[in-house]
Amino acid sequence: MTNQNVQAAAPDRLAKAIEAIDTNLEDGQEVENVLALLRDEVATLTADRERLQEELQAAERNAQRLKRENEEVSERISKVINAIRKVLKESE
Repeated sequence: MTNQNVQAAAPDRLAKAIEAIDTNLEDGQEVENVLALLRDEVATLTADRERLQEELQAAERNAQRLKRENEEVSERISKVINAIRKVLKESE
């Protein structure tokens, strides 16, 4: 290539290089946008996970309370049944 040919091709090469840089910058911005969306999604999922964990713990506490109350009611019913049997036996 002669010096004139190199000089004539230089603006085209420069334009292509600038276009490539612009494309890379746009791609980089798209990557940043996607990363920002992913960060937001991770934050949302983390908050949801923490909320669900708190709800699960509350449900487990409620289940334990209900279990204790059920045991107390069962004990009371058993005592009443025994008392009724005793009265029926005595009345025979």
